Amino acid sequence: TRKRARLEVPEEIGRIAAVTRQLYETYRPETDRTGETSVRTVLGDAVAFMEQVNRSSRVKVELRFEQLPTVVPLPSSMLRQIAYNLVQNAIEASPPDCTVTITAGVEGGSLYLRVSDCGPGIPAELRDRIFEPFFSTKDKRIRTGGMGLGLALVRRTVTAAGGTIAVQDADGGGSIFKVALPLVHDQDRGVAS
Repeated sequence: TRKRARLEVPEEIGRIAAVTRQLYETYRPETDRTGETSVRTVLGDAVAFMEQVNRSSRVKVELRFEQLPTVVPLPSSMLRQIAYNLVQNAIEASPPDCTVTITAGVEGGSLYLRVSDCGPGIPAELRDRIFEPFFSTKDKRIRTGGMGLGLALVRRTVTAAGGTIAVQDADGGGSIFKVALPLVHDQDRGVAS
């Protein structure tokens, strides 16, 4: 066992370094707010990171792209933050051996992201409250490491970008979070509005 532990230490250090690097990439200030972002790259990186961080959950994450241009005029840090929080929420809500699905595309001048989980769903009477800071529908006995800020952060970010976020029941159980971000570029402010 001691020899096995020595062999696992470099692997664990590599995993921690990857997590730290990804957190830095997510939360560092955006230097170019007028640049364009590859949604495929940002979501692909986010999925790889979230699967690594949550590997003990045994939840898979699948990406689907529909009518998606090569790049969109949105900050990559904003897309990363939205993806990380929605995917983490979906993984935590889902039982082992489930597949969380992220679908991305462009329709009607907006980038849309849909994240569906296999969890128990969210009762209709709580759907507005889940976007409040420090509110959670998760079982208090299960430690997820979260503080109930993820969905509040996502709503704040989406609203600031002029977008919308909503949640609905998924066919067969679970929830689907839908985000729509407008892609009309405001030349005066240098951000999507």
